[in-house]
Amino acid sequence: QNIVISNMDLERMKYILELHTARKKPVLYVGVAGTGKTTIVKDFLADLTSKNDDFVHQAINNNSYTSSFALQGIIMGTLDKRSGRTYGPPGNKKCVFFIDDLNMPYVDTYDTQSAIMLLTQMMSYAQVYDRAALEEKKDLIDILFTACMNPKAGSFMVNPRLQRLFTVITCFTPSASTIQGIYATILEKHLQAFIPQIQKLCEPIVNATIDTLVGGILNTPCFLPSAAKFHYQFNLKDVGNIFQGLLNTNGALFKDGATKFARVWLHECLRVFSDRLVNGSDQAELLAILEKVCGKHFGNISKDDMFAQPLIMTSFVSQAGGNERQYLPAKDMPSLRKVVEDKLGEHNEQFAAMNLVLFDDAINHVCRISRITDNPCGNALLVGVGGSGKQSLARLASFVNAQDILTILVNQSYGMEALKLDLQEFYKKSAVKPGTPHAFLMTDGQIADEKFLVFINDMLSSGAIPDLFTREEYDAILGGVRNQAKANGYSDDRDGLFGFFIDKVRKNLHFILCHSPVGDAFRIRGRKF
Repeated sequence: QNIVISNMDLERMKYILELHTARKKPVLYVGVAGTGKTTIVKDFLADLTSKNDDFVHQAINNNSYTSSFALQGIIMGTLDKRSGRTYGPPGNKKCVFFIDDLNMPYVDTYDTQSAIMLLTQMMSYAQVYDRAALEEKKDLIDILFTACMNPKAGSFMVNPRLQRLFTVITCFTPSASTIQGIYATILEKHLQAFIPQIQKLCEPIVNATIDTLVGGILNTPCFLPSAAKFHYQFNLKDVGNIFQGLLNTNGALFKDGATKFARVWLHECLRVFSDRLVNGSDQAELLAILEKVCGKHFGNISKDDMFAQPLIMTSFVSQAGGNERQYLPAKDMPSLRKVVEDKLGEHNEQFAAMNLVLFDDAINHVCRISRITDNPCGNALLVGVGGSGKQSLARLASFVNAQDILTILVNQSYGMEALKLDLQEFYKKSAVKPGTPHAFLMTDGQIADEKFLVFINDMLSSGAIPDLFTREEYDAILGGVRNQAKANGYSDDRDGLFGFFIDKVRKNLHFILCHSPVGDAFRIRGRKF
């Protein structure tokens, strides 16, 4: 998640950002999902603050519910009073605000977005009014802005009065050679511990992945997003997920030829692409693309060996055999079923009994969910009609991964404040005490207020939820993780400790949302965030 491989396009974009920051000019990056907009800005800001003590930065994620009130609260929360009515970042530093998804706020009846108009006022006049006492004006100094937006989401456009203040730069989808440069570097390093036959697979695997996504999926009409398949968004993030799976393998356990490792790649493609597809015809189309790509790039491996069933990779089966957790293919269905049934028996002894009949599909789903939540920053969205076993299988998969289940108890009086208190508790459990892996299981029936999704969206996108803790509470929490942060090489200042805290939360707190596809709620929520 945190690896950034430098290339020409990235350095160009960062250089432009550097020129603008030096001259206090804002930049707006525009591009579809997966073009690396956020990565470019976050990488630049991390470099800037590490090399220059005069700068701090703050990321803000906009969504459909971001109002001018919420945005002003976040921005003013990071500023201190300097003198009189002048406000600026603490310690006489300069603060760069990075606003992601600039165009996401809701467009009101008068065709404006209140958050964006407040931002226009801040950038044009460097002034805001106190919400509690409107006659009090506040002058803002030492603040800069940079932003990103996806022209295929939110309001599609951004108000011209705001856009004129930015230098607008387009980020294009990376070319095949750029993708190859990024992932070949990562995979080549990992494969150094493997036998020579597998090391030779580095280039074919990278090229096969590019062909599957760019040549196959993005050029096939049935994989384009539509009203019924609004989640068919395939981009570079999916390629990253495929390689994350490949990097979970251990060279010592892949001694018997190249076929076994090539099948790991095929498994990751099926998990990342096929599990998202909604019907059999789309899955058959994807399988045809994969067969064609395998024939082209893995010509020396027979089709029967490559596509032999079952093709399921797990890391809990090796642990059940008394060994360390290793990401390995399951030998056959009977042995996999025995492990999962044993785990179910253990679960029923410790917790409320679940009477599940583990047929093949159920076992496959348990393996899929456990694979997702086994990865750092792994969060799952389980879509199925009521009674299809989403919650039961999620509970079993979390138990298999030795993750404690966290849930919220929604009643008539449960609102934003109650959710905030629960999230505070979950964050502390996953990062401070006991600091172990947890799975936060939530269903669509528990979304009593649509604004719950604002917290959830922030938790998923960056891990940092604005105003979750007060400054004093953060001081106590950061004091509790200071020794761990130092041991892991994080700097001993507030930013370093906060970075460690958020990284640990993202590694240990996995969010599983069970949602029904029935009705319009799912589609509308998907559009708003």
